[in-house]
Amino acid sequence: MTIGTPPTKGILSVVNNIVNWPAYWVNWFNEVFRALFGWKLSYMGSKTHNFGSINGGAEATTTVTITGVAENDSVLVTPSINTAGIHYTGVVTAVDTVTIYAKNFTSGAIDPASTTFAVIVFQQGS
Repeated sequence: MTIGTPPTKGILSVVNNIVNWPAYWVNWFNEVFRALFGWKLSYMGSKTHNFGSINGGAEATTTVTITGVAENDSVLVTPSINTAGIHYTGVVTAVDTVTIYAKNFTSGAIDPASTTFAVIVFQQGS
């Protein structure tokens, strides 16, 4: 297994707590993930959403369109703002569609602020 040398040019820029990954870094990370985990492609997207109040023990959802994703792909969801008691996850629920889940693990209602979600989807190799 050979993994190329990481790019040395450029410092990653951060806007609204979201890292802007230049293509040369994305390509290097794709190479690492392919070598280590058998992933063949990755897709990225983002969405700003306000879930409103979520009752204790309940969850709310929203979807983001990311062209090329398919069911059984692996999803990472990173919120720009963490909210105590709320856990965010993502699942590819249809072709080109990722559903973001906001689960309230407390017994009381929580109203998370409007948040920008960075979504990365990894497609398994065959």
